[in-house]
Amino acid sequence: MSDVRRAWSKDLSQAEIAEFLANSERANQIAAQHDSYTLRQFSLKLLMEYTGARSGVLFFSDRYSGQLIPKTIRGYGEQDLRQFPVLYPDQQIARKTLEKQQPLHVKDLTSTSDWLAGLEIFTNGVTESLLAAPLFAGNTTFGMVLLVNPQPVPEFLFQLLTNRLATELERAARMDAQQTRVNRLNALIAVLGQLGANLDRGQILRMVINYAPVLLNAEASSLFLIDPDNEDLFLYHASNNQTLNGSEIRIPAGKGIVGEVVKTGQAIIVNNVKKDQRHFTEVDENTGFVTRSILAVPLTTRVITLGSERRSTTVRTIGGMEVLNKLDGPFTEEDVQLFRSLANQAATGLAIADIHDDAEKLLEGVLEALAAAIDAKDPYTQDHSKRVRDFSMEIARELGYLDQLDNQGIDHYRQIWIGSLLHDIGKIGIPDIILGKEGRLTPQEYLQIKQHPIIGRHILEQVPQLRDGLAAIAQHHEHLDGSGYPFQLMDDQISLTARIVAVADVFDAMTSDRPYRHALPVQEVFEYMREVADKHLDGECVEALIRAYRAGRIHSQKMRELAQTRPLRSPS
Repeated sequence: MSDVRRAWSKDLSQAEIAEFLANSERANQIAAQHDSYTLRQFSLKLLMEYTGARSGVLFFSDRYSGQLIPKTIRGYGEQDLRQFPVLYPDQQIARKTLEKQQPLHVKDLTSTSDWLAGLEIFTNGVTESLLAAPLFAGNTTFGMVLLVNPQPVPEFLFQLLTNRLATELERAARMDAQQTRVNRLNALIAVLGQLGANLDRGQILRMVINYAPVLLNAEASSLFLIDPDNEDLFLYHASNNQTLNGSEIRIPAGKGIVGEVVKTGQAIIVNNVKKDQRHFTEVDENTGFVTRSILAVPLTTRVITLGSERRSTTVRTIGGMEVLNKLDGPFTEEDVQLFRSLANQAATGLAIADIHDDAEKLLEGVLEALAAAIDAKDPYTQDHSKRVRDFSMEIARELGYLDQLDNQGIDHYRQIWIGSLLHDIGKIGIPDIILGKEGRLTPQEYLQIKQHPIIGRHILEQVPQLRDGLAAIAQHHEHLDGSGYPFQLMDDQISLTARIVAVADVFDAMTSDRPYRHALPVQEVFEYMREVADKHLDGECVEALIRAYRAGRIHSQKMRELAQTRPLRSPS
C-alpha cells in the first residue's frame, strides 16, 4: 500500500483517489460473490464504469492452447457470446499486453489498422481507442480484459483494481474448471458403463453420438462411416437432429474436415469453419444446419481373428465422429481428450460386439447342425426343426413378445430361438426303429416317444448357454387342459415360449407329409387348431400364427417346395 500512497502524493488528485477508493470498496463487495457468472459480469461492469468504456470483453486463457477465450461481454446488445472468436497469443493486442505485463492503452486507432486485425466484432463499430490489461494469478497470467473507447484513467490504479478482481476471478475460474472436469468425468464414466453393457453394434454407435454433445456441451454430433464400395463417407447417425437423420448425406473420400480426420487418423479442431477451406459446405446446404465450429476424431475398431492357431488383431479406421458448435466457447484440447476417450471406448465396445456376434453365429451354426442331425434320424422330418423355429419366431413377433429392446427382449428371443430349434433334441435318445416306423406305434413305443421332452431337458441342463430353451423343450407337448405330457401341466403352468412352440410344431406336423398320412390342407389345419384352441393349444398363439400366415410371413413345407420352382406369393 506504500506504493499507492507514493503515487497518490505525487500524481493523483483528491477526486481520483476518492473514486479509486470507492471502486475498491465495490471490488471487495463483488469479490464476495460465490456465483462465477455474476462475479464476471459485475467485475467487467465495474471496470467499464471506472474507465467510462463503451463495451468490454473478459478473456480467460485456455491452458492447453494458450488461446484467449471470451467468457463475458458487455455493451454488445443481445449478441450471443458464441459469435465472438478467440484471440490468439500472437495477435497484436494480446501479444503486446501479455509482453508488457501491465495495462496497454492504444489511444489513437485512426492511423493504423494493425491493432484491429481480428477484433472487428470486439470493437463494435466506430472505435477510437482500446484499453487492455492482463489478469494475474500470482506470477501467472490467466486472462485479459479488453475495453473499447475508455476515458483516460491512471493506468497504475486501473491495474490495481484489475488485480483485486483478478484474484477472485481466477479462483472462481479454477473452481468452475474443476467442477466441469468432475462433471465430465462422472458423465463419461456413466456413458462408458452403458457402452460396456451393450453388445449391439448399432446401439453402441448411436449411444456414442447421442451422448457426445452432452459430454462436450455442443449443439449436435454426427457419425460418418466409410462406404466399402467407394470409400466415400455416409452419415450413419446424427444426434437428436431430424434434418440430419432424415437425409441421405454423403461426403466424397478425403473431403471435408471429417474426411481429413479419416485420412490422417488425427483429431482436428476448427473453431471457425468459415475460415477453413476444408469444411464441406454441401452438408449444411443440404440439411439447413448451420455449422460454426467442429471437433472431429477418427473412429477405429480392432478386428480380432478367431479360430486360428495364432489369433491376430488389426486396427482399422471405419469412420469419423464430429461434435458441432460448442455452446460455451471454442473447442479445446481437453475436449479432444474427452472425445477420444469416448471414441476409444466405442472401439472397444465394437470389438467386443464383433466377437460376441462371431460367437453367436458359431453357436447358431452348431445348433442348426445339431437340429439337422436330429431331423435326419427320420427321413420324413427333414428341416422340421428349422421350420418350427421360423414359425415360432413369427408367432412371437405377432404377439409382440420380441418388441422389447432391453435385456428382457433379448432373453425372449433366445428362449424362442433355442427352444424351438432344439425342441426335439430329446429324440436323440429314442431308437431309430421307433422314429422311422411307418405304421402306428404300439402303446409301449408311444410311451418311449413321450420321454423325449424329459431327455431333451436333461441334455440342455448340462449346457449353461442353452438353458434358455429348457421350458420350450420340456413343455411343448403339454396341453392347457392338463391332458398333455410329460408332466400334465395346465394353463399358466405352461410357459408362453412352450405354448408358442407347441402351435408351430402342430402346424408343421399337420402340413407336412408323414409315414402314416399326406400333408393336410392349410385351411383344414387352421379349422382343427381353432377347435382345440384353449383346450390343447393357446388360442392367442393360434390366431397369431394364422395372421402371420395370411401376411405371407409363414410358409408350409409344401409352399417351400413349390417356391423352388416358382416365386412365393402371399396367401389370400
